Amino acid sequence: MVLEIILVGVGIGAFLLSLRNLRLVYSISRDFRKSWHWAVLAFMISGFLVGYLAFFRYLLQVEEAGTKDLLVSTIFFGGSLFVLMCSNVFLSTATDMTEAIRNAKQAEEVARISVFERERLEGRVVDGQRLEGVGLMASGIAHDFNNLLVGILGNSSYARRLGPDEASDFREALEDVEEAAERAAILTQQLSAYCGRGSSHLEKVDLTETVEGTLSLMRSSINARVLVKVELTENLPVVWGDSARFRQLFLNLIRNGLESMLPEGGELVVRTGVVTLPEPESNQGGRVSSLEPGAYVSLEVEDQGGGIENVDRSRLFEPFYSTKGVGRGLGLAAAQGIVSSHGGELTLESILGKGTKARVLLPHAPEEVEASDSSDEEHFNSVGAGRILAIDDELIVLDTVRRGLEHAGYTVDTAVKRAELEEFLEWRGSDYSAVIIDIMMPDISFEETFEHLRLHFPGIAILISSGHSDIDLHEMVKDAKRVAFLTKPYRVEDLVRSVERLGITPGGGDNSTS
Repeated sequence: MVLEIILVGVGIGAFLLSLRNLRLVYSISRDFRKSWHWAVLAFMISGFLVGYLAFFRYLLQVEEAGTKDLLVSTIFFGGSLFVLMCSNVFLSTATDMTEAIRNAKQAEEVARISVFERERLEGRVVDGQRLEGVGLMASGIAHDFNNLLVGILGNSSYARRLGPDEASDFREALEDVEEAAERAAILTQQLSAYCGRGSSHLEKVDLTETVEGTLSLMRSSINARVLVKVELTENLPVVWGDSARFRQLFLNLIRNGLESMLPEGGELVVRTGVVTLPEPESNQGGRVSSLEPGAYVSLEVEDQGGGIENVDRSRLFEPFYSTKGVGRGLGLAAAQGIVSSHGGELTLESILGKGTKARVLLPHAPEEVEASDSSDEEHFNSVGAGRILAIDDELIVLDTVRRGLEHAGYTVDTAVKRAELEEFLEWRGSDYSAVIIDIMMPDISFEETFEHLRLHFPGIAILISSGHSDIDLHEMVKDAKRVAFLTKPYRVEDLVRSVERLGITPGGGDNSTS
């Protein structure tokens, strides 16, 4: 009796060890997704284990075991050892296969280790330069904005302390505040350009006219040691884009060239023309352009400065980076963003000690765009009655809009919350000649409000104002009529002019505001 119990007990232990091995085999092979195989095996093991436990219970209950009981105990014991050996073989085989696969992968990794290692090291260098560039940009922007805030806060606090007999000083302080705010607006535009985003106001632009106009404004600020030579092509094909950003692009390139030649001076050549990129050929050397073959409008700025060392070229388009000392702006970084956002390409060719040539290639506008008169400002017939509803989530914006328009003779209501907007539209929605609305507001959906106004007040004019440069306004409003756009920040005179272009004239109504 004791012998039978010992045999079955040892058999159960061996069986449990085999289950441990089978669990390890399953954990190794579960990626092969043959779950039904393991389900059949689990069913067999469960039956085997139930038989074990039933027979073990039987042995504990009988008073004396017979020959058959000894035979069954021996069979259970031998079966457990067999299962244990099989599980060990399975585990060993699975381990060897896994090791073989791992070794094969390692061999493949070793075969490509030089490529991966080089890419990893290059990635570290790029990441390090990117972090350095971000830190440099953050530092430069903080420096510039702090200087501008000194001009705004300092002059504002100074103006508040002036008395009524100091009108000239008061006006001078306000002019400095306005100038600082304009420079801050230009800095934000450059940041948008660096990110490849910007104003959605597109028109046909003649680069030759843009260069001539910009140079005429810069003549007085160009150092006398620098001779500016222009080689401009007349009747240049127009490009489709934002004229203000093109002017900013040209200014950045000119300033970069001028600074590279100081204090010695030299000749700065500015030229426009048409460049045809040929089909790439495998047997031709030289730089490979990222643009498709074809004709492009070109703008080149060539200086006689000191040139650029090869070690510096990979960082030329980083914000606030400069080869002439401490960087003072976004410069080439913003220029590259402007060009990229217009589907073009900016390249630099430099020879150390002889100078640098910056070349911009831009696709010219399609013929149907050139034939259209889309650059002309759209004017609407006057509808009179100057009651306007202004919607924005910033009270300081609403106060500025209200004061500016009321001074021009309009009647203005303002809404900063959804409940206020609904109340105004329900109370006197049909009395409004125009609505000025921001796009991004936490409590008010622009899309829902725009659709509601178009559905219930189809004759109302809508002036959309936003500081976000990466929103496709034209896609939002489709072909809706009596809709205009005004980009933040703006002057009061720009606001009044935009309202007037919608055909809204001052007059009528009270001056109630919210």
